[in-house]
Amino acid sequence: TLAFEGLTSDEMGAIEALFAACEGRRGEFVFLDPLDNLLAWSDEFTADVWNKDSGLWLGGGYLDPLGGTSATRVGGAGEMHQTIAAPSSLQYCFSIWARSDTAAELALIARAGAEERVRTVTANTAWQRFEYSTRLETAGDAITFGVRLAGGSEIELFGAQVDAQVAASRYKRTASRAGVYQAARFANDELEITTHGPNSHSCRLRVRAALEG
Repeated sequence: TLAFEGLTSDEMGAIEALFAACEGRRGEFVFLDPLDNLLAWSDEFTADVWNKDSGLWLGGGYLDPLGGTSATRVGGAGEMHQTIAAPSSLQYCFSIWARSDTAAELALIARAGAEERVRTVTANTAWQRFEYSTRLETAGDAITFGVRLAGGSEIELFGAQVDAQVAASRYKRTASRAGVYQAARFANDELEITTHGPNSHSCRLRVRAALEG
C-alpha cells in the first residue's frame, strides 16, 4: 500500500495515465519497490547474477562496514556488473561501500544500450559508501549497474544497492529476490484521490505482485 501526499497535477496525471493504461486490475506493469534494493545478491558478488570479467579475481570473508564478514576483496582489471529488468530512463542511485589498503580508483557505472555513464571515486583505508545518482537518456527495459577496476588495484567491496530515486536509502541486504516485480497489478479498480487545492493532491494505491526467486 502506497500513500502519496503533495502530488502535483502532473504527478497525479502520470498515475492516472498508468492506471487507465492498465485498465485498473486488468493489466500488468513493472513495479519497482520504493522500500527495497533493486539488486539481487547485494553482498554476494560471487553469485551468478553478477557478471565478472575474466581479468578479475574475488575472495570473500573480509570484515565489512556493518561489523560482519561479508565484504569481498576484488583484484585485477575489469568490470563486475548486474543487469536489472527495469525501465532504463528513470532516475536511479547506485551505491556501494568500498575500502582499500592503499588509495585505489573505482569506477561506478550505469549503462543501457550504447549509453554509459561513469563516476570515478577513490577508495581509501576507511570504509566509505559511494553513491552515483544518474538518469540515462536511453529508453529500454533493462539497465546495468556495476564497478570497474584498473589493473593492479585491490579493493574490498560490500553492499551494492540501487534505488529508484535521487539518493541512496538505508542499505537493504538482498538474496535471490530483489525489489523488481515484472507482473504487478493494481489491487483496485478505482483510484483513491483527494484534491486539496490547485496543484496539490494525495493518492492511495494498493499494488499486488507475485514474489519471485
